[in-house]
Amino acid sequence: VTEQVMKTMIEDWAAPGDLVVVAAESIKGVKFLLASFHGDTNGLATKPIVTAVLAVWKEAYPDHQFLMGLDGNTYKVHNEDYQGVEDFNKFLKTEHLSSCWGDSPDPLSPTTCNARTYLQPQLNKAIARQDRLTKGDVNLKDWIIFSADAFV
Repeated sequence: VTEQVMKTMIEDWAAPGDLVVVAAESIKGVKFLLASFHGDTNGLATKPIVTAVLAVWKEAYPDHQFLMGLDGNTYKVHNEDYQGVEDFNKFLKTEHLSSCWGDSPDPLSPTTCNARTYLQPQLNKAIARQDRLTKGDVNLKDWIIFSADAFV
């Protein structure tokens, strides 16, 4: 199904291996459209990729349950350079989707704490251990999304 999704996009939002979409059926006959996406650093590809997957789901697999896990690279604050948590959640609601974070994800609840150490060549990017939570990349970036009326 990945190829179907890639063909719907005008721009190349996903590099090879960043997106996988499969249709599957459980042993009880429940059909699923499962997707996994590893987003770009700033999260700007997240909404276009989800939009493309949803288009294929609605067109070709409407009888399947939709479930997608993604490294959406969402940030505390949304702007033209970074995809924000609250903006992404508003997008999900307009698409009648929900997430593992519920109706109102807290942008201050991180899934990532990334800080470079001094054991790498770019010392200007290094962060002391005691500063990792205040100066590191500490954001809610990981999501599991699904149809809002599924799994109830």
